[in-house]
Amino acid sequence: MAVKSLRALGEMVVIRFDPIPMQNKVTKAGIEIVGSADGQVSYDIVIDTIGTDVKDDCGFKVGDCVVVNQHDVMKMDVENPDDIMTPITKGITRASSIWAVYDA
Repeated sequence: MAVKSLRALGEMVVIRFDPIPMQNKVTKAGIEIVGSADGQVSYDIVIDTIGTDVKDDCGFKVGDCVVVNQHDVMKMDVENPDDIMTPITKGITRASSIWAVYDA
């Protein structure tokens, strides 16, 4: 389903998936992001919008790269949400499902 506009409400956070090169890289924070092979794409997960009920001292802001609990992400803006191989461009998750912030 194509999404024209998506913003977070309440305690939710909208994230976007930015494709990254197919190689291993270590962030300034020491997190190793393992590249993929065989046509798979790796992504940086970036905060897009933050709901109004998320506390200001939550530890992340719009534009931050984050690590999330992937089981708590609702995929959005995909042609076939039931196909795990369909590229994802946006998702929605709870603020409490964001585990870490890193520098890309």
